[in-house]
Amino acid sequence: MRKMIFISFLVFSILASASEDEVDHMALASMLIRDGHFIRAEKTLKNVKEDEVDKAKLASLQGMILLHKKDYEEAIRQFEKAIDKGLMDSEIYIYLSEAELRLKHYVKAQFSLDKAGEKEKQKLPYYLLSAEIAWQQGEKIKAWQQLNVAENKGLNLAVLMKKRFSYLMEEKLYFSAKELAFKAMQARSPFVDILAMASQLRVAKQYDLSLLILQALAFKSPHDETLNLELAQNYIAKKENFSAGLILEEAARVQPSLAFEAAEILRQQGKVYRAQYLNLMTPDPEKKLKQKLALYIEEEDYHSIPFMMPQLRQYNLLEDQDIRYALAYSFFRAGDLDQSEKQIQYIQRDDLFEKSIELRKEISKCKENGWACSETI
Repeated sequence: MRKMIFISFLVFSILASASEDEVDHMALASMLIRDGHFIRAEKTLKNVKEDEVDKAKLASLQGMILLHKKDYEEAIRQFEKAIDKGLMDSEIYIYLSEAELRLKHYVKAQFSLDKAGEKEKQKLPYYLLSAEIAWQQGEKIKAWQQLNVAENKGLNLAVLMKKRFSYLMEEKLYFSAKELAFKAMQARSPFVDILAMASQLRVAKQYDLSLLILQALAFKSPHDETLNLELAQNYIAKKENFSAGLILEEAARVQPSLAFEAAEILRQQGKVYRAQYLNLMTPDPEKKLKQKLALYIEEEDYHSIPFMMPQLRQYNLLEDQDIRYALAYSFFRAGDLDQSEKQIQYIQRDDLFEKSIELRKEISKCKENGWACSETI
């Protein structure tokens, strides 16, 4: 299931009679949980002496940490412990309901949700949980109605649209999902949310619908790196690799971080000179060198490859077995048989070792009879 979206954090009051040290640890853990720092909160709670603090509050804090860690069974035990110890805040039932929902205990989840206080029943987590419990039990109309009620109350529309979108995708109502994405765009939902919707449609192989959303987003944010990569992925999925390369090539003029991907696609399409230009723009030196080597081999420009050795050594790329074999092959094609044999000595990987044996045979032929030397392997 999707990452937790229901947590709305409690800030518990600390007993006035507690010592300063105890108050600090409990209060600090509460604040850390509220701010999403669960690991630090867990470490902080280890400093609390359980026999000297409010056990109900401690159990509730531990339950929220366990809920975040997806240890739902233990989270339930801690929430029930907090209730048994007399915790009065009914918001605890929201967390308990979520943990039970994650374990697919839908009847129990609804029972716990019903126990939440009236204040909690006016908040978004309540409606999201209520909708999800209904949906998972096949009550899909009720689930949709719960989301509508939440919207009518003016609750977070962007989150509600994401939830509706997930339900439409689950039902394979792809056209309706696309329409919802455009409504989300008009409602000014976060850019990343709409991009995620387009991505989900692509994963569902609804490439044309996904592209409609992405192209609309491109009018607003033409230079967004993630958007351009998503566009390229769509075209690649449609087997329109050249179109993908063109998109990334154009985007790379503003975002050099995309140059490597653009060059790689164009190289595979046989557009070597354009790929070389993009390779010059690639900011990552290791990726740049590997791709440059591939481009030289693609062009059969084997005499240029020896000049790359110092840079390959500088970035420890000679440790890469694929590069060693590429060098051995290139030196052979350039006629430097001794250097080719030297590179072969470093090859240990099984799949390349077999290739290197064949290469050694060709080298031996060339040394014994120059006229019989093959031009290709």
